[in-house]
Amino acid sequence: MTVTATLTHDTTTEGLDFITYANGETAMASETSICSCPKHSEAIAYWDYIVADKMLIVRYKSSSRFYYYEQVPYTVIFGLLTADSLGAYIAKEVKPNYGTMKVGGK
Repeated sequence: MTVTATLTHDTTTEGLDFITYANGETAMASETSICSCPKHSEAIAYWDYIVADKMLIVRYKSSSRFYYYEQVPYTVIFGLLTADSLGAYIAKEVKPNYGTMKVGGK
């Protein structure tokens, strides 16, 4: 199965682009970050990738905490954008390979 991601530019929102990615999800992209509140994921409520810091921030639907995964390379984010399942991809490719900080929530 081939999954694609499409980048579009919204002329009404200066400096923002939108990425339509796996499962019909939409992410907002700027020079500094890419973020999404997935509608179809059973596990992921929100994710944000901070480009300069190589930091992936994730909030799972099962928790109010934000998890900050450090030193995540761009290639992992490209994989996330084309993954069939965001939760499974993060569990397999991010959690075991990148350090995290838990911030806030229960």
